[in-house]
Amino acid sequence: MIRSTEMSTLRMMIAGKTKGDRVRNKDIREECGIEDVVIFARERRRRWNDRVQKAEESRLTRIARYQRLMGTRWERGPEEH
Repeated sequence: MIRSTEMSTLRMMIAGKTKGDRVRNKDIREECGIEDVVIFARERRRRWNDRVQKAEESRLTRIARYQRLMGTRWERGPEEH
């Protein structure tokens, strides 16, 4: 869904093309100079994980990343009026 939204925005607003012009997504991205949004997100997530992994053990991000939750989650039923 992210890719389709990205491509419709790139096509219409930036490149001025429609689906009827039959231009490949790859060509539109090259024309606009934009990387695929999913590849971009994966790369950013990988960088973030590397950063958290290298952080000191006392940092909150590292604690939250590697610590398991304790206890059970309370499930709430439907509210009655």
